[in-house]
Order: sequence, then structure tokens, then C-alpha cells
Amino acid sequence: MLRQYLQEIGYSEAILDVRSFRAKNLLGLVPPGDWPGTDANRQAAAKALQDTDRAVMEVAHFLNKKKGGDTQNRGITDDSDSDDEDKVRKGAGKDGLDPETVDALGEFSFLKEDGNKSPTGTAKKRVDSGADEWSVNQHTINQMKEKFRYLKGLNGFLTG
Repeated sequence: MLRQYLQEIGYSEAILDVRSFRAKNLLGLVPPGDWPGTDANRQAAAKALQDTDRAVMEVAHFLNKKKGGDTQNRGITDDSDSDDEDKVRKGAGKDGLDPETVDALGEFSFLKEDGNKSPTGTAKKRVDSGADEWSVNQHTINQMKEKFRYLKGLNGFLTG
């Protein structure tokens, strides 16, 4: 009768079975070896992982052949590369950048390790022009305060 009621309100057999299993498991009535699908699920997951790894390696091999070369020539590095090689590689690519990218990178020049370089002039200009964008318009603030006080007074009048 309970199952019939639960089915009427939308519980399916699968949900009932899962909840029943969980309750029995919490009470210790189901030994770990009897858990449904444990071994099959692990085998399926292992097979899926192997298939995915194989597919990724095939695609990487195909792309490597198509591009015709070494992954390091394209700027892709692995964990075995040293930091010195990374610094050399990063410094070499700046000549081919567009002006907008150079400007954006200039704004972050203060983050460099050798702290003696200052930001570029374009970055300083952008910081200075940004100061106008964040200036406070006192007239607008006062209008908003007046409106708030008015609405607060109305609210107090209506509720009080």
C-alpha cells in the first residue's frame, strides 16, 4: 500500500529501490560485496578512461603530423621545461604583437620581478583617464539621498 501511494505521487520503482538500498546500507544490513553493479561500474569507468586517453593521444599525434613538427616550436610546453626556457620563449614573442596587446601588457609591467621598470606612458595615460570615470557626482548623490528619505518617510507613515 505504501508503494502504491509513493508511485501515485511520482516515485518510481528505481527511486524506491535506491532509497531502500541506502536505508539497508546505513543499518548495516547489506554487506559491501552485495552492492549492485560495483565491479561492473569500475570496469566500465576504467575502459572509458582508457578509450579517452587513447583518443586524445591519437588526436595529438595527428595534429603533430599535420603541423609538421615539434610541440615546443608552437609554444606548447610540458612540465619538464625549465623556468629559464619559459622566460626566453615569452620574451621572444612580443615583436609580433598588435599595438592593443602591447598596451595591455604594458599596464601589467609593474608585476615584473625586476621592479626597476615603470609602466609605459600609455598605461599611465589610461590610469589617469580612468580617474575621471570614477569621480563622484555630488548632485546625483544628493538627489538619491533626498529620494531615499522621502520614500523612508512614506514607508514609516504607511506602516506606522
